Amino acid sequence: MGKSDIAIKKWLGNKERFADLFNGVVFQGNQIIRPEELEAIPGESDIIIEDKERKMKGVQRYRDIVMRWKKEAALVILACENQSAVNYAMPVRTMLYDSLSYADQMKQLWRGHENASEKVSGEEFLSQFCKGHKIIPVLSLIFYYGLSEWDGSRNLYEMFRWNQGDSSHAFMQKYISNYHINLIDVGNLAEVNQFQTDLQVILGMLKYRGEKEELWKYIRENRMYFSNVDFDDYQAITELLHSEQQLKKVKAEDNGKEKKVDMCKALEDIYKDGVIEGREEGIRIFVQDNLAEGISEERILEKLKWRFSVSAEMAEMYYRKFSTAG
Repeated sequence: MGKSDIAIKKWLGNKERFADLFNGVVFQGNQIIRPEELEAIPGESDIIIEDKERKMKGVQRYRDIVMRWKKEAALVILACENQSAVNYAMPVRTMLYDSLSYADQMKQLWRGHENASEKVSGEEFLSQFCKGHKIIPVLSLIFYYGLSEWDGSRNLYEMFRWNQGDSSHAFMQKYISNYHINLIDVGNLAEVNQFQTDLQVILGMLKYRGEKEELWKYIRENRMYFSNVDFDDYQAITELLHSEQQLKKVKAEDNGKEKKVDMCKALEDIYKDGVIEGREEGIRIFVQDNLAEGISEERILEKLKWRFSVSAEMAEMYYRKFSTAG
C-alpha cells in the first residue's frame, strides 16, 4: 500500500467521517448511521472456499476500510475502496469482493451451526447453509479521488461486448444480472451540503484543484477550519489535492499534544511566491523584447517604472538582471 493510500485510509477510517460519508451519499444527508454504531473490522483477510470437487482453495481479498454497522440487531458491512486512478475492472473487482464477504458469512454461520451439533437436512448439508440462516447485506462505496474524471465502467453491462444489433441482446439482458458500483467521484461532486463533518469543507475544496488562486480564495473563506488542521488530516488533504505538491514541504507546529498545520499561511506564502515569480518573468520578457527592438537603456528604465510601478532603483536592478540574461 502506497503512502497516498495510507493517508486517505487513515483519514476516512475515522468513524465520524466514515459515517458521514455513507449518510451523505446513501441517505441524502439524513443521519441514519451513528459513529458509535460502527465497529472496525480487518479489511484484508483470507477466506477458504470449496470448489466443485470439494477441494479447499484459499482466496485473499483486500478492502481499504470495512466497518460493521450494529443497527437493530442487524449488522451491515460498509466497505470503502480508495482509488487514486481509474480501475477499468472495478465492477468485477467489487462484485468479487462483495461475493467473498457473503461467502465468508455463510462459512461462519455454518461453523457456528456445526459447533452447536444441531441436526441438519440433506439439502442443508449439501448447501453448507441452513434454511433459516440469514446473511447481512454488504454495501460498498468506491471513493475515487483521481484528477481526471472517472471514465471507467460503472456497472457490469458496460464491460460486456454486447452485439447491440442482435435480437438476442434484449433477451439476454433479462437473464444476465447487472452489477452496479457505488462510485463517489469526489473531485466532481455537484453538492457537498449533505455532509455534516469536515467532509463538507474538504470535498468542497477539491473542485479547485489545479486552480491556485481559486483554491487560496476558498481556503481563506474557510479560514476557521484550515488555519488549524490536524497533521493526519493535512496529509490526506495534500494527497486529495494532487497538484499542490508544494504543500508537502510545509512544517507542522507541535504544541506538545498534537501536530497542527496552518494551511492558510502555507497557501498564502505559496501564492505570493507564485505571483512574484510570474511578475519577474513578465519583467524579464519585457526587458528582453525592448532590447531586441533597439530601445535605449534610459527609455527601458522609464517604461519599467511606469509599466510595473517600481522605483528607479528597482527598475535598474531588474534591467541589470535581465539585460544580460540568456
